[in-house]
Amino acid sequence: MLVAIASHLDGSSLRTLRLSSRRFAHAAFPILFRSVYLLNTSECIDEFELLVHSPYRSLGAIKQLTIYYGEWPDLDYQSRWRNNILWLGDRGQSQCKEEDRAFTRYKEFMKEERLRRANPEAQLLRIFKSLPSLRSITISHLNSWSWKPLGGHHLKKLKEKIWMLPRWENSITKPVLDILPIIEAYPHINHLEMNGTLTAEHRGSGKYLSVVSLKIDSLVSQYTAKEQTRELVTAFPNLRTVSLRLSQAPASGLEDQELRLKRVYWPWLNSFSVHGLWISEDDLWEFIERHDRLVYVGLLRVTLTKGSWESFFTRMRALNHGPRVGDNIELHVSGSVGCIMNADLLNHFLSRPDFPWPYLNHDRPRMMFSLELD
Repeated sequence: MLVAIASHLDGSSLRTLRLSSRRFAHAAFPILFRSVYLLNTSECIDEFELLVHSPYRSLGAIKQLTIYYGEWPDLDYQSRWRNNILWLGDRGQSQCKEEDRAFTRYKEFMKEERLRRANPEAQLLRIFKSLPSLRSITISHLNSWSWKPLGGHHLKKLKEKIWMLPRWENSITKPVLDILPIIEAYPHINHLEMNGTLTAEHRGSGKYLSVVSLKIDSLVSQYTAKEQTRELVTAFPNLRTVSLRLSQAPASGLEDQELRLKRVYWPWLNSFSVHGLWISEDDLWEFIERHDRLVYVGLLRVTLTKGSWESFFTRMRALNHGPRVGDNIELHVSGSVGCIMNADLLNHFLSRPDFPWPYLNHDRPRMMFSLELD
């Protein structure tokens, strides 16, 4: 009963409850670990595995796991380590004993990392097996700087130890490919979030049936890999909530931010948000039309390569199941300098068959009037 009560409290109330008595402290302790943040280094994972053996069975309550991913330059010689742009020592000082000790610690750290990277699936599998209540996974690169929950404690301690920052490249493709086969084997995981640059590479033929919520913060849809990108997002056939942010690949045009939605179908989809998409009116319309459970559509920095927004929203208004447009909206037309940014006006247009299109023209959209809603 006490555990059930504690599970409904926020962090501050939970800590206060634990101070009330030893019995309350024991009952509420596992709830403190509903969300866990893990840096993917051998040392941090070893500390996590010590927690596995806690007498309070604290890991049984973990529902959300965030894995922060980073890579460090692997340098053989102290001179190269010292001259690397990511080195944190004082370049104005001559070599000292403390610097020698930091380089020794750095070499030990990199040796452990090479062993860990040789078989990352084994460590991930041990972690997942110890989390029976896990429902949500976030894979985040250190340089996406969503590293706030722990105040960067583990990363700060590591930097002070080895005098070296992780690489600035924020690709999470490798850890995602490592973790997807494990997700396929654990049907209780229903939310997956990826913060960092993700490219669609070969991932096998797995289907992730349990995942109903997917968020990808920086999906690179390269021209040469558009079919692989489509295969990646459709490998989650039971999605109800989708949030995609498309990023421009290096040395590519903005048209590479297209996503082939023609053969994408999620039968249970009710919320779809996309950022940075280039698409034709017909392709976007057909996607909306065949998802008859949609109640929310978020369109931010979406550009039509063909067609017009007036035609698109007029067709959308004719739907019986017409979804609501998200509050944060920014719509463009290829070759145009104007944009549409008023969600209230668009939703009013969608809900009123007699309401006229509120923008003057297609090439340089300007509102004809404003709308104040009670």
